[in-house]
Amino acid sequence: MKTYLISAELLPHRDDSVIAEAIEQLSTQTFKYQSAKWIIKHDGDAGSIHAELVPALKNGEKLMVLGLSGEGAWTGVAPSSDHWLHVHL
Repeated sequence: MKTYLISAELLPHRDDSVIAEAIEQLSTQTFKYQSAKWIIKHDGDAGSIHAELVPALKNGEKLMVLGLSGEGAWTGVAPSSDHWLHVHL
């Protein structure tokens, strides 16, 4: 499985639960690391992930799906999140 970063820019005061549910339908290996940002493992490509998530957006909201290379650096994350990133990135 490949690793993808999903970033959504939602309308002000909009809860991200609808897109979060759509993401959880795509993968059992998801990690939400900031508001409206997730890292997931998925067998498909970025375009297919994007196509599955667009219906969860409202008009004017933005969505980006990027494939990750397996390299990363971070600070300030909880130990359990650090572990998840090391295992799945």
